[in-house]
Amino acid sequence: MRRFSLYLLTCVAMRRQSCLPQLTLRVSCVVALALGIAGCGSGASNVARLGAESIPRDKASKFLCGSGSMPKPSPGPGGCRHKAPHGGDAIEAVEVRGWISWVAPGSNNDDPDFHYDIRLDPDNPPRALSGPRAGEIIPLSFILHPGNVIEPVVKDNRLRQFRHPDNNDVYVGNNLHIEIHGWDKRRWGDVPIDWIAADDIDGDPNIFWPFHPRHPLDFQPGDIQVGHYVRLVGTLWEDDPHEFGKCWESADEGGHGWYELHPVDFMAMFNDFAPNPPQNIAQVIAACNAGKVGVKISPPDPQPAGKAPRYEEVIRVNEDTTRSVTTHSTHITVHLDVRDRFWAYYRVYWGDPLPTPTPTPPPRPCPRGQKCCEPANGGCLRCVPTGMSCP
Repeated sequence: MRRFSLYLLTCVAMRRQSCLPQLTLRVSCVVALALGIAGCGSGASNVARLGAESIPRDKASKFLCGSGSMPKPSPGPGGCRHKAPHGGDAIEAVEVRGWISWVAPGSNNDDPDFHYDIRLDPDNPPRALSGPRAGEIIPLSFILHPGNVIEPVVKDNRLRQFRHPDNNDVYVGNNLHIEIHGWDKRRWGDVPIDWIAADDIDGDPNIFWPFHPRHPLDFQPGDIQVGHYVRLVGTLWEDDPHEFGKCWESADEGGHGWYELHPVDFMAMFNDFAPNPPQNIAQVIAACNAGKVGVKISPPDPQPAGKAPRYEEVIRVNEDTTRSVTTHSTHITVHLDVRDRFWAYYRVYWGDPLPTPTPTPPPRPCPRGQKCCEPANGGCLRCVPTGMSCP
């Protein structure tokens, strides 16, 4: 049985939801940490076993970095760099949760790697688990770049729903690319400890994986499919642009590449821990020379009684674009007139309705014995007695 420190997996996994009372949860975490075998039972998807049996002693991030198909110059944490023009360090040991939206039909043996796309869960945003940024939340507004939603449409039309139905120059969605890195022993020599063959997907006895890319955990039946809620831990970094980004390919503004998790140290189906119901929906809008368009975004169903749509808006790029947002009873509409580029992140949720603004009294003539200090529309907004100075 493979063993690995469960501080990274079990207790973090049970942080938001639990099948046990709080006191019992704390005890189970301690027992799981000590023995690597205890857990919450079937109601929690054998959470402890997710840590005890699934992580190889040689993690992928020890040797590999998404910025190249060759191993790191020296094994261990760090040393993984972005390839994108703006540079910077990748973030290792990041926990990511979301719903599978696309599964590759087979492995890419040239690197080698195996690909997924996921829709990120804004209720459980990515979090650094170790290193200098341990505990830090990685905002979805930071990692949902234009390329994340443009590339899967333009490259092979696999996620067509990201293209706006009325405007081919507008993309709306939530997508993170996942690449599970393999090991080719013909090029790199001895296979890392505990890595396995998966000839059923790669057809090559010389390629090995940190876990089977389609069913990482033996005790979880069946392959990972579209719609499954998953938890992953790996290296988060921005890839180069792949010439699918339209006006985002130029190097004058970050965001022309796309963020991905690559390599992946851990992956498992996590359906018991999916938010039910979700509290937020997250979308990024990326538009190039699109002209006028309206983008509708609705909070997750169902609508709670007495609640109305509310939103968080993070505008990353607004070049020669005018925008406004209208709040309706069931959704918001982002109105755009894009002459160059627009890129923004929206988190939409149910909240208390905004207070009704106090109406401003209409302008009226000043009564006799007073003079007007603020004339408006044939009347006056502020009158003072004659002989007094206007404030």
